[in-house]
Amino acid sequence: MNYFLIVIICIYTECSTAWIEEPFTSYSECEQYAKELKVDLMNQFPNSSGEITCSNQEEFVYWKDLVEQGMIPQLNPNHKPFIQEQSI
Repeated sequence: MNYFLIVIICIYTECSTAWIEEPFTSYSECEQYAKELKVDLMNQFPNSSGEITCSNQEEFVYWKDLVEQGMIPQLNPNHKPFIQEQSI
């Protein structure tokens, strides 16, 4: 099964989305990439909040169609913001 990575990033009150068109061949491969991307985004945009998901093809096509029709991405209401760990 193929999995697609979807990103929602919000800086202040402005949210945007991006995705990777090339599918991952396994959920664990997508999840590992998502973990690495999360760290990169947290370093690059420290005052942001976001979500990264790995979706199957049906979910991905549905999401992409909604965005292309003008849907504004929003974070999940149960979203917990990324918290960067600080070293002492």
